[in-house]
Amino acid sequence: MTGPSDAALRALLLGAVLVSAPVEDLGVSGYVVAPDGTPVSSGSVFMQLQGGGRTTSSIDDVGHFRVVPNLPGVYQVVVSVPGFAPYRVSVDVPRSKTLKLPLIRLSPATYFRVRFTSAAGEPIISPQLRRRSFDANGPIPSLPDDRGADQIGSDGTITIGPLPRGLTTLVLDTPPLAQTRLPNLSVTGEKALFDGGTVIVQPGAVLQVDVVDEVGAPVPHHDVFIEDVRPLSPMGFAPARTDQQGRATFDRLSAGRYRLRTTATARCGTELLSIAPLVPVPGSGTVRARLVVAGHATFRVTSPLGPLREASFRRHPMSFYRSHRSCAFETADRCPAARSAECRAAGQPITRDA
Repeated sequence: MTGPSDAALRALLLGAVLVSAPVEDLGVSGYVVAPDGTPVSSGSVFMQLQGGGRTTSSIDDVGHFRVVPNLPGVYQVVVSVPGFAPYRVSVDVPRSKTLKLPLIRLSPATYFRVRFTSAAGEPIISPQLRRRSFDANGPIPSLPDDRGADQIGSDGTITIGPLPRGLTTLVLDTPPLAQTRLPNLSVTGEKALFDGGTVIVQPGAVLQVDVVDEVGAPVPHHDVFIEDVRPLSPMGFAPARTDQQGRATFDRLSAGRYRLRTTATARCGTELLSIAPLVPVPGSGTVRARLVVAGHATFRVTSPLGPLREASFRRHPMSFYRSHRSCAFETADRCPAARSAECRAAGQPITRDA
């Protein structure tokens, strides 16, 4: 016959077994070696859950690491060891949160060196390079300390790396000089060093954007955005809000084409229409652009049998014409005969055969 004391004893024994069960297998573990097969003795491993949190761990002196994720799911794992190219892999962590990775063999490092000077030939002492890296799986997450190995010389020379395999895009972002995009780097491991030579950085241009409504009146307190049109750009600009005169200003722009973005002041039916024209900008001086963010269009539609009455139109942002202006469509159930449809925006008629 089993008494209360026996049941309590079994519970204690079961708890002891659970407590003493090995927990060292929990987590994502792996073994990292150098190109010659010898284990590395330092470094870090960074795991980022898609759309979620991050976890970081260190590599021990014999090349082992273990990272315990908070949740199961698909993670991007980046292994960073000084003197070697970063290694990236995508893993699917099961519910047990236990996964052993295959042997990770690192590749030799690749670096990028460039020197920056002002237009007067003076070295830029503390250049700030912003970069993004991509491979076949998309953007490569950055480790928190991946800028720590950057070397900056007193003559304006900066050496960055090691760079991951794939494509790296770069921009110099050192106020008050222009944000300056550098040529993309295609890192394959064949080169140990990319030499960018000397780059002369200009002060940059100023872009003044005047935002008006359909009668040309200024639209104050309206947000305007600007972006580099080149793909995978590391450039970043804060949005500008128009002042009382309806003007938004962007400065420190290097020569190139930029896309302005804003929205109409009112919805067209249920749609909030966008305006996104391309604007060429020189390397210096002041450039002005004008955005019309309100207006309407009137259509007169006919058929071989005469005017169409009670015709229906479907609204869609940026679908009627290519200037990226917006207009709210109106239809008239009675209108004189016409062979065309006309849309007026910013005082400019745009005619399309009906």
